[in-house]
Amino acid sequence: MRPRALLNVTAICLLLAAATVWAPPPPPAPPAAAPGQKPAPWQKPAAAKKPAAAEKAAVAQKAASTAQKPALPGSLSERAESRLKALEPTAALKQRAGLERLLKEVPDPQLKPLSKILLHKTGFLGFSIVDGGVKQFSTDFAAGAKNPDRFMSEVSLSQPALVEKWEKTPREKRIFVIGAGKDSAKVSEWAESMQSDGYIVFFYKFCRQSSGGLCSSKAVGAMCGTSGITMIYQTPSAELSEYVKVEAATAGFLEGLNDKVVLISTSEFLAASSRWYVANMPAPTPTPIK
Repeated sequence: MRPRALLNVTAICLLLAAATVWAPPPPPAPPAAAPGQKPAPWQKPAAAKKPAAAEKAAVAQKAASTAQKPALPGSLSERAESRLKALEPTAALKQRAGLERLLKEVPDPQLKPLSKILLHKTGFLGFSIVDGGVKQFSTDFAAGAKNPDRFMSEVSLSQPALVEKWEKTPREKRIFVIGAGKDSAKVSEWAESMQSDGYIVFFYKFCRQSSGGLCSSKAVGAMCGTSGITMIYQTPSAELSEYVKVEAATAGFLEGLNDKVVLISTSEFLAASSRWYVANMPAPTPTPIK
């Protein structure tokens, strides 16, 4: 036999030996049948399965460990909670909703919220010339509204029951009414009708001192500063009153509904006009000396 042929035969023998060694084991033989019986059909053994009870226990243990794990800052749970808080109605939205319900119950269309009136302008643009008493009223009213704690004591001395009830009433149900003195009877009647719904109403005519005089403008401003709703009783008398217009403009500025209106008293205007007239008078031509 040639050497090359011998090598080929050797290689074939090695391959056959390797196939024999690595061949999978033969399937188990079926059980022997008893004499006189047919052999049972062979079935493939089923793969081992994890018990269902054990699987359920593992899932429950994993869920419990996840629930016990504290939420880290900025986690999904905290972000979801912050989004829910952002969707909650704010105090301003609640107040607006309460005001809308209130307006539906008001039988008198002359009573309107301050924001609605200012949409149609109050008659003051930029600056206005008013009586000196009107300008002083606006200054004092604004001072009381900005610092109500300093001037509420004046109202307490003259109307202790009113102030006590005012402070016990939620702010969103405190109504401050701007209007003319001639409409005091109508405002009083409406204020009484609102008590059954838990509202309390303040009008400047309600605050009288023991001497019979009205409370100061600063005290009235303090009641406005502690109210939750500002409304105007819009009547022909109110439209003719400079005090009502100035009070509405001042309250609207403090609530951020309009720009500040600069008030110039009549005396200030006349003094300025006089100075301007004198300053612009032509200088007299001197006569030649003879």
